[in-house]
Amino acid sequence: MTKDKDQPGIADLLMSKELLEHSKKLISNSNLIIKQLELQLHYCKSLVKSFSVRNNHHP
Repeated sequence: MTKDKDQPGIADLLMSKELLEHSKKLISNSNLIIKQLELQLHYCKSLVKSFSVRNNHHP
């Protein structure tokens, strides 16, 4: 009976480990996306600055 009780525990642990690994990958991917967005934002800001300098009407 103890063996039957242990099995789901091991399965749960393995499932938790898989979920944890999957979560780590998702977080890693999210961090990459955030980095890309930050680069795009930086690029947009520099574009806005260059337009502002060109147009001189908007300080």
